[in-house]
Amino acid sequence: MYKTEYQIGKEALQLIEMKLGFILDENEAASIALHLVNAQKEGHLLEHTMKMVRMVQDILNIVRIHYGIIFDEDCISYNRFVTHLQYFAKRVVDNMQQGTSDSFLLEQVKLSYPDALSCAEKIRHYVETTYDYPVGREEIVYLTIHIHRLTQ
Repeated sequence: MYKTEYQIGKEALQLIEMKLGFILDENEAASIALHLVNAQKEGHLLEHTMKMVRMVQDILNIVRIHYGIIFDEDCISYNRFVTHLQYFAKRVVDNMQQGTSDSFLLEQVKLSYPDALSCAEKIRHYVETTYDYPVGREEIVYLTIHIHRLTQ
């Protein structure tokens, strides 16, 4: 999810090995990356960031399993979806409710993208049961549209 920061973490591991002679496990690159992400977010707690990363990964897994696909992580639809999920996860973790969407949009996505809507409903269930966060119609509409774009 944070490719640049992860790459910096891998480079840091190489520097540590070169300068200090310590060989650290490659998993430490992810820890370094998360510290960098956390520092960029104006001092938010690492636990907060970890919760958001876990949620995004879980949602991506829900979509993967629902459709039985492997994502092309270089495609623009995937990156747009991940960006949407990052903001969504931040709203959930910060408990910031979105405004309500008119029911017309929801009815349109129901008619146009029923499979994507079914997947979005699975995400709603996951978020509501795991994070006790009510997912509104507007979130469902946007999730459905992004899921449809991602899977086409």
